[in-house]
Amino acid sequence: MIEDFRKQDKFTDHRTFVLYCLVSKKEDISISAYHFCSDMVKHGVIQQMTDNKPLDFSENVVRGLADSVHEHWIQWRTDKSAWEDMVCTNL
Repeated sequence: MIEDFRKQDKFTDHRTFVLYCLVSKKEDISISAYHFCSDMVKHGVIQQMTDNKPLDFSENVVRGLADSVHEHWIQWRTDKSAWEDMVCTNL
């Protein structure tokens, strides 16, 4: 796990939620996955996906967002710089 993942801020649950989505898609959890979760929060992607509402870790909500999170994961893993450019222009 990376240090940023458990940073005491108001986004710990958001990083954890992204990780849950990856687990639900049967992705192997590696150090890269933790960095991805932090980047999803740092760039406001997961907050935007959840409309900045309180997170609901129920199976239905995780399953409902897992495909979108997984698409971001694949793009991030393929070319992080291109992913960052994409999410920064969509904010």
